Amino acid sequence: MSELDRIRNNAVGKSLDEEQLHLFSARKEEQIDVPTRDGSTHVYVYYPEETETYPVFINLHGGGFVKGHRDQDIVFCRNLCQNAKCMVFDIDYKTAPEHRYPYAVHEVYDALAYIYEHAEDWKLDRSKFVMGGHSAGGNLTLAACFLNEKEKKFDLQGIILDYPPVDMVKDPGDKRFGNDPTVRPPIADARMYTDWYVDPEHRKECTASPAYATEEELAGLPEVLLITAGHDTLGEEAEQLAYRMIEVGVTIQAKRVLGADHGFVVRRKPGFEVAEKLIFQFLGKMYA
Repeated sequence: MSELDRIRNNAVGKSLDEEQLHLFSARKEEQIDVPTRDGSTHVYVYYPEETETYPVFINLHGGGFVKGHRDQDIVFCRNLCQNAKCMVFDIDYKTAPEHRYPYAVHEVYDALAYIYEHAEDWKLDRSKFVMGGHSAGGNLTLAACFLNEKEKKFDLQGIILDYPPVDMVKDPGDKRFGNDPTVRPPIADARMYTDWYVDPEHRKECTASPAYATEEELAGLPEVLLITAGHDTLGEEAEQLAYRMIEVGVTIQAKRVLGADHGFVVRRKPGFEVAEKLIFQFLGKMYA
């Protein structure tokens, strides 16, 4: 078995039992394909209780840029649909190494632009669009925002970032907890994620490494909710980026959840209740 197959086959949250999978529900669910510049993109759609118009959450799953959609993502999206009463579009972007950077950046951007452009088809409220991502999905959320500062194809009220990797240049072993053998994902796997996703000559581009965004690029971001895990190699770089956002005037709420590990929000592991409360408070504000 190759290292890539090992990682994908053993992905946490890939398969959940029926009780976990059906903790939450949506009025209706469907799967669609939307056109993007390099073909079509698979999207899972979750409908809340019927109303005149719907607020929107665009979800981007995690997985180190190499793992695809999993059962844990279904639970997260159903939770938001049911309890934030929003329509959720879960973009199943294509993964590396088969599709390397910037493929997923463009795919996510085009899918969101298509959904925004066709808002009337789903009765979506364009004034209530929020995007969020977990781990790699958080990186892609920021990348889509930076790309949109140039192309201006949609308008986001806010973004939610769960423990995003924002520095693809720094070796994972040199980051906080880089010498901790209990940290997840293991450092060796984290290195492979980076190598599979983006070539070294592109790693300082802001759409690959948001840590290298300019002040002007950061200043264009919408309101941000950033959640980091206390025991995670990615926490320090995301928190440092949060300080830079503050310095350029971005409205941001940042929370480090002590004792939490990477992936805790979608895995519903210790600390997820804290993060979940913050997410619903943020969405309540965005959808008011």
